[in-house]
Parts: sequence; C-alpha cells; structure tokens
Amino acid sequence: MWGAVATIFEKWQTEIEGVCLNGPVVRNVMLEYVATPSNITFPNPNQGYGIFEQDVLNRMLLTPFNA
Repeated sequence: MWGAVATIFEKWQTEIEGVCLNGPVVRNVMLEYVATPSNITFPNPNQGYGIFEQDVLNRMLLTPFNA
C-alpha cells in the first residue's frame, strides 16, 4: 500500500505543481478507487474503508488528476 501511495504522490507532484498533497487529500483520492464488498458495512474496524485492488493503480496512473 505504501508503494501505491508513493506512486500517487509522485504523479500528483508531477501533474499539479505547488499543491500540497497531505494525508487527508491522499485518503480522499484513494477512497475514490476503493472497492467495498456488499456484505460488509464500511468503514469497518477490521476492514478499513474497503479493498484497494492493484489493477486500480494502473488506471489511476493513466488518468490525469483534476486539481
């Protein structure tokens, strides 16, 4: 997960210069792409906010960020 966050951070810094990417911003960006199984209520203390699937990172890297 840390690798995904680092990759997103680098992409953000490249595309949107001068904008601070902090913890809440990263969380909101990640939550847009989290899958939530229908049989679990989220946020869940055991499961967090859902499942971040690795193939989603590829889609994120191909899509430009909107500032």
